[in-house]
Amino acid sequence: MARGNLTLMEELGKGAFGVVKKGKLRQGSRQQLVAAKALSAHASVDDQLSFMQEADVMSNFSHGNVLTLLGVINTGEPIMLVMELMEGGSLYKVLRSDGLNSDDKLKYACDILSGLQVGCALLTVLLLVSLKS
Repeated sequence: MARGNLTLMEELGKGAFGVVKKGKLRQGSRQQLVAAKALSAHASVDDQLSFMQEADVMSNFSHGNVLTLLGVINTGEPIMLVMELMEGGSLYKVLRSDGLNSDDKLKYACDILSGLQVGCALLTVLLLVSLKS
């Protein structure tokens, strides 16, 4: 993914590897709001490896309840994972908001469990492939 197609905007949060910013991704004549997770310039070699492993796992993962990795910017600095933007904010914030009724909370719980089920199945396959390699 070309760095020039991404315009970074405000910071959405901080994570273990660095900051997450809202951005606009240009793809031809289309623009899409995205989240860009940037690897800190001070990241250790182990953190860099974990960051790229996260990108690898996300690139093999597809589920309606899990954000999709749109691409990786790995030329220049910082290295970034570009993914769908969760419009309501982080799942943590959404689940803690006062606007959720019991039915909404139950739906979120079911969606989360569905995503975890698919994720566990994928990790099992990846682990078996790694063990056989």
